[in-house]
Amino acid sequence: MTANNNPEPQSTACEWSSGIPSMIEETVSCYKNFVAANGQEDHNPKSFRDYHVACRSALAHLEQLIKLSNWAEAEEAPSTGADENVGRLIARAQAALEFNNTENEEDG
Repeated sequence: MTANNNPEPQSTACEWSSGIPSMIEETVSCYKNFVAANGQEDHNPKSFRDYHVACRSALAHLEQLIKLSNWAEAEEAPSTGADENVGRLIARAQAALEFNNTENEEDG
């Protein structure tokens, strides 16, 4: 738990990640069934609009599940060296500053 009594992000990611694949499969299955059962034989504008609103809603739900899955995978993955890269960048910046200070002292 963090200081404000919220669960650690990594533990939350672990909890979510186990169920996400089945949620995605279920969403895709429901979407396919809906599309198959509600073809566009009826050219009524209201039916057409309702059909497409429902399809967009299902696809938006699927998109959010995929984003959630990507988040959970990123939270579970071990550090990819990003901290090391930041450390190297800081070290290079410090070296450049020291070099610049040394040159200024020699000129002055």
